Amino acid sequence: MTKAVKRTRKLLADALIQLIYIEKRHFESLTVNEICEKALIHRTTFYGHFEDKYELFKYVYRSLTAQRLNFSLEVRLLQPFSVSEKLKQTELLRLAFLYQQQSPQMLTLIQQLVREAVAIDLRELAQQRSLKLPEDLLVTFLSSTLISLDFYWTN
Repeated sequence: MTKAVKRTRKLLADALIQLIYIEKRHFESLTVNEICEKALIHRTTFYGHFEDKYELFKYVYRSLTAQRLNFSLEVRLLQPFSVSEKLKQTELLRLAFLYQQQSPQMLTLIQQLVREAVAIDLRELAQQRSLKLPEDLLVTFLSSTLISLDFYWTN
């Protein structure tokens, strides 16, 4: 990925985070034009990088998930809320959870992204020690638990 691509994606991600987290805008009500305006990026440039605002949301979440890898596996597994809080992921997810009440598409998206993050941690754990249960079962259990706890904790 070139520096220009990274820069453009960062500007768009920062704009989305600012609109949701700082300005408390509802994700569903945001338009690509508003995101582009905030990022000072042309709409056609947006579509050169992302299919739609949901793809941008995935990119933001996955970027935050990648930052989680800077914490030890033990901290990620035993203190997930602390890690999320440090990355401002909790507030972004809290707001996304509120939006999912109006959008089943957001609920599905959040579930998918949380499952991906949990799977990364479990694969690393499996490399360190033998897991007695199938990975899919553990991912489903842990991601569902985290989503439920996040929803409870943030409300």
